[in-house]
Amino acid sequence: MLASDVLTRVRTQLIDTRQPYRWLDDELLLWLTDAQRAVVTAVPDTTATFVGAFPLAASARQTLPPNTNRLLTIHYSGLLGELQNPTSTSKFYTMRLAERDQLDAVDPFWRNRRANRPPDTYVYDPLSPLDFWVTPTPAVSNTYAVAMNLSIMPSSVSTLTTPLVLTDRWMDALVNYVMFRAHSKETAHAGGLALAQTYKALFEDEVRRSEAADVITNPNLQIGPMVPDVKGAAR
Repeated sequence: MLASDVLTRVRTQLIDTRQPYRWLDDELLLWLTDAQRAVVTAVPDTTATFVGAFPLAASARQTLPPNTNRLLTIHYSGLLGELQNPTSTSKFYTMRLAERDQLDAVDPFWRNRRANRPPDTYVYDPLSPLDFWVTPTPAVSNTYAVAMNLSIMPSSVSTLTTPLVLTDRWMDALVNYVMFRAHSKETAHAGGLALAQTYKALFEDEVRRSEAADVITNPNLQIGPMVPDVKGAAR
């Protein structure tokens, strides 16, 4: 989906399809950038990206790339070279998510534990979205790595031919957001303000419905509890 696919619909609804345009392309593209980022902030997995080999520093605290929205999950760890070029003999270590308070209670010095092996535990705090912590701490930088999924913040949409990171699923939401911003300029009269609020509500509703659909269709939430078939149990 290109930026022009969204903005063609926007101009049709604004009745602004002939030049000279009332709303300039640069202005609409700026709002389209904001629209994508608003969606990704609310629904991070819309830009879920697999990173197969993220090098670890010789520190308990690790820093994610600056274009990261947030960490989604860490799958496993291993030697950097083996994650970059896995073979049948590569050894990977399952990474488990832990709560910082629990680790602090069990081992107040877990941040200082160093080992010449890949870490097996990580901590993530959404209040510090560009950082995560691992234990044991790698003894040497760029020797070990983790495989993870990140939510990436979309870059600026600069031209009409720029491909959007969001899929066609988000067409209506993007159109509604840009319409909301366009009509927000028309607040000199009550009609413009009312339209702006209407399109804003439509955008927010689209995001909420997507979140609800994700919960319903999430296969992990459809797994029932294990009920062992105990021999001799009453039926």
